[in-house]
Parts: sequence; structure tokens; C-alpha cells
Amino acid sequence: MAKIGFIGGGNMAEALIKGLISSGVYKKGDIIVSDNVKKRLDHLKAAYGVAATQDNKVVASSSDIVVISVKPNTVRKVVGEIKSRITVKKILISIAAGIPVSLISGLLKKKAKIVRVMPNTPALVLAGASA
Repeated sequence: MAKIGFIGGGNMAEALIKGLISSGVYKKGDIIVSDNVKKRLDHLKAAYGVAATQDNKVVASSSDIVVISVKPNTVRKVVGEIKSRITVKKILISIAAGIPVSLISGLLKKKAKIVRVMPNTPALVLAGASA
């Protein structure tokens, strides 16, 4: 099973983690999440048993699929931090609102598999859809 990492452990990331685990698609040992708020990481570890770190590079290095789930104004900083860890074998998924694939591609300055996903708010109660 591919390892999946979430950079940003907010509400939408939590909803996706909860859905992935409860559906049986992923096991808690296959998921890692980073966030700059330790209390948030403690909650995610306790609630879902996932690995947690405050280091975005660790998430990018140890994941086959990297989900950027941060606020749009943080995307440039995050991509700058992790770009050396993103290889052509990894899939980079952005759920950051209003951030086009072209911006992320330009920041990476290399070939990468980038997907833009727009989950909706019902995902917070495991009833969402994504475009």
C-alpha cells in the first residue's frame, strides 16, 4: 500500500484521514501528517493513530502521495520546503483553495505528478464529494 502524507492537519485533512481509515482504504500505519500546531498533531495521533510530525520534509520524504492541505497563503512556503523531496515517482495532491496546478508546478521547477482536488464541506461528516 502506498504511504500517504498530509501537510497541514486541519479540518479537511482530518476528514480525509478519518474517511481513508474508516473505509479500510488505508491503515493508520500508512498515514503521516504534519502541522505547525503540536496540540493539533496530538489530537490526530490520539484520534486516528497516525504518525505525526512538525516537519513537512519528513512527510514529503516518507510518503508516496503527498497531500497539501494548508491555507492558500501558506502553499508557496510549504512547496519551497518540500520541493527537494518531491520526485517524479510521487503524487502531489493539492486541496488548497484557489491554487492552480501551474503555480505549484512553477514553484517545484521540475517534472512532477500534481493533482488539484476540491473537496466540499460535507466531507467533514464523511458525506462529501470531490471534483
